[in-house]
Amino acid sequence: MRTDKAIVARESLGDDFFGGWEPSDKNILMRYKYDAEGEPSYITDFLGVKTSTALVPWASHLTGLVVTDIPIPDDGVRAEAIEYIALLNSIESASTKQYAMVELGASYAPWTCAAGVLAMRKGVARISLRSVEASSFFQPLIKANFEKNGLMAPPAGVSIDVRIFAGAVSTKKDEMFFPLVTSASENGGAASEENVEVDYVGRKITNEKVTTYTLDEILEGIATLDFLHCDIQGTEREVLLGGAALLSQRVKSIFIGTHSRSIEGALFECFHAYGWNLVRERPTKFVHRPELNSPVGMTTRDGGQFWVNRRFI
Repeated sequence: MRTDKAIVARESLGDDFFGGWEPSDKNILMRYKYDAEGEPSYITDFLGVKTSTALVPWASHLTGLVVTDIPIPDDGVRAEAIEYIALLNSIESASTKQYAMVELGASYAPWTCAAGVLAMRKGVARISLRSVEASSFFQPLIKANFEKNGLMAPPAGVSIDVRIFAGAVSTKKDEMFFPLVTSASENGGAASEENVEVDYVGRKITNEKVTTYTLDEILEGIATLDFLHCDIQGTEREVLLGGAALLSQRVKSIFIGTHSRSIEGALFECFHAYGWNLVRERPTKFVHRPELNSPVGMTTRDGGQFWVNRRFI
């Protein structure tokens, strides 16, 4: 089994080799394995969640298949173990009365979708799902992804409130610019206050103007948020540090995709000071590129931090 080989390699090569997970995490991942059948043009993951192959074209060799391996060290499609561990921990600690989740920088909202499927399967009565995505290409794909996985027509006794914010998260209500996406293979765009012609990694881009939403707006009406998934390509420092007081009052757990070592350090200092526990971490890797202005563009492998708020433990 791929997972067992990864665990053996981890034990042989040391703690830092893979990062973001522990051998004991196999237990929680195994608890959520779900028997499902494959379907043409879709990839079915170990949770039973279906993703159109058109949304993950780099994984087209898996179309129609069920990926039965649990995601240690990764799922072979889009994400590493740490993100699944963060999601599943939020489901484990949730009540059956209500569950709320927000995904910032959602793309086609795979984590919001998976959270909704798992909360529904757990028998949660009231589910709130909010996705924030700046790209006009991906925004309509979110609803289609939800519909495929049964979230737009839940069973009797389950209420699901789905909200899709067509724009970018920011510290202020305004308009920003976002790289125009024309294909599902184009990921990694970041919102900018200026209509730049070259992005942070040196790519020539054309932008579209997007609305911005603050964390207060996005969380409006949610007293306690079970899980926040944030992957906003280098703007996580400004957004999360600016909203740290609000998040510390109302959010139980957070996964943050990180995009530079300086961002990781700033997040650690902030959330540590506000009384959060860093449960899992995978640091970024980078190669210094003197021609770039931003260290975010030098990152060759994104990192991740999974935080749990001690206020809710």
